[in-house]
Amino acid sequence: MKIKYFILFITISLSLCTKIYAGPINNGLVGYWQFNGNGEDSTANNLDGSTMGSASYQYIDNVFHEALYINNGSYFQVPSNNLLNFTSEITISLWIKPNNLSSYQALVAKWANTASPAPASDRSYLFYILNSTLFPYISTNQQYVNLQTASILKTSEWQQVAMTYSDTTDLLKVYVNGLFVKQATGSGVMPFNNNIPYNDPYVIGCKI
Repeated sequence: MKIKYFILFITISLSLCTKIYAGPINNGLVGYWQFNGNGEDSTANNLDGSTMGSASYQYIDNVFHEALYINNGSYFQVPSNNLLNFTSEITISLWIKPNNLSSYQALVAKWANTASPAPASDRSYLFYILNSTLFPYISTNQQYVNLQTASILKTSEWQQVAMTYSDTTDLLKVYVNGLFVKQATGSGVMPFNNNIPYNDPYVIGCKI
């Protein structure tokens, strides 16, 4: 089974980005957002998105140049698509440059909240920052699987963060700058039922 990948580049009160380091990955790549002035997906899947609220594409520095800048509850959104509904394996990788690490900040989510039209059971994956820690969350057909790292993130520096889950190993893992940080054991597949699809968008930087 192919591993499914997302790659992006951001700043939150965060900058997110993806240019240079994502190029060699092709096998299983589902979405690749470079945020170089637009929300286009660089894969053939055409999962283009748009900014919401005050999110914008900005020149950040001479490392990645342009990136997606998110603050004050703004976010980037990709409309619901079956390609974004995973069951067995997923990898999400981002370059982030936080301006502050004083609270909860969502990185990536395909996750209905209890206030949304979709039921709370329509939850698949969530990756967020809690102060200076990383917190990945996966919902399977058997349980919620999550973990919290130690304080590891830094402000005003680009850092690559990634989460992976596989129902083959039943392991949820976190990596920072290419190095393994922590893992948690779970079981089951992510709860997408082809007969009852859910319509929540794929969002970057939103507050759940």
